Amino acid sequence: IPLKYPLDLLRGVQMDIQHTRYQNFDELYVFCYRVAAVVGFMMTHILGYEKGEAFAYAEKLGVAMQLTNILRDVQEDKDMGRIYIPLDELHAHGCSENNVLEERMTPAFRELIKFQVNRAHSYYEASAAGIAMLQADSQFAIYSASRIYRGILKRLEARDYNPFLGRVYVPKHRKFGILFQEIVRTKISSMQERLAMAAGLSLR
Repeated sequence: IPLKYPLDLLRGVQMDIQHTRYQNFDELYVFCYRVAAVVGFMMTHILGYEKGEAFAYAEKLGVAMQLTNILRDVQEDKDMGRIYIPLDELHAHGCSENNVLEERMTPAFRELIKFQVNRAHSYYEASAAGIAMLQADSQFAIYSASRIYRGILKRLEARDYNPFLGRVYVPKHRKFGILFQEIVRTKISSMQERLAMAAGLSLR
């Protein structure tokens, strides 16, 4: 694992200690990159990969997961005096810090959270192709983690985008359901690959 990755992670932790607000998405992206994308890079090295392009997709997935963490923890972070939603986007939607600090769930704030959720979804979608570039026996874990994390966004959508109703989480039975589906998908994919290889050999 290149040394720059753990060093970037430490810079991200330092950034989190020093910052309680982010002026725009560019600033927030740097934070997401340091605390989440580089973790994806390190995991890609550990799990193994077939194509170097996997790292670009790992960055997108890491950012998607960190954006999900931010949306999941709006209420908890507020209690610690932290707001991770970019301030310029807050203001562009006609909201202020008080919407977060005082838990004002207005129509404008709902639209803001919807905007944040949709952006996180877009990063998951942009990352999807990269999972197939990992070693086959590593794909199950990442597919499962991605689906479970994205499930948090869907739970927030089911709450009509209200982050002030307690921590958003995916219930255990739903997590087990996702894991079972991914086990089945992985087994089917593995069988298809073996059949394709066998068919190729029989044609020689």
